[in-house]
Amino acid sequence: AWFNSDIEGTVMIRPVMRADLLDSWVGIADQDVPQTLRVFPNPVTAGTMQVQVLAPGMWCLFDTYGRQLRNGQWMAPGTHSLDVAGLASGTYILTTAEGQFARFMVD
Repeated sequence: AWFNSDIEGTVMIRPVMRADLLDSWVGIADQDVPQTLRVFPNPVTAGTMQVQVLAPGMWCLFDTYGRQLRNGQWMAPGTHSLDVAGLASGTYILTTAEGQFARFMVD
């Protein structure tokens, strides 16, 4: 809270402690979001990387400019190989239709 100072020409900020102000705090509880999409190794130095998924589904690979480079579908949960040969060095984002994503780098 701001209060006028008793001394002319100065600005003072003082903490105001009141019991009724403590009841006005608002917060959002942390939510545990399961990591359902894992990529390794990261950074990728070879032509393929491994992607671990908990459920089948569609995927898309984007560069940092938002351009879709590749897409596909995993037919079953588990660890799948993803061909990253031919990608330039940089950061990429792998997303699923369910909204999970993972960032990885190609060296």
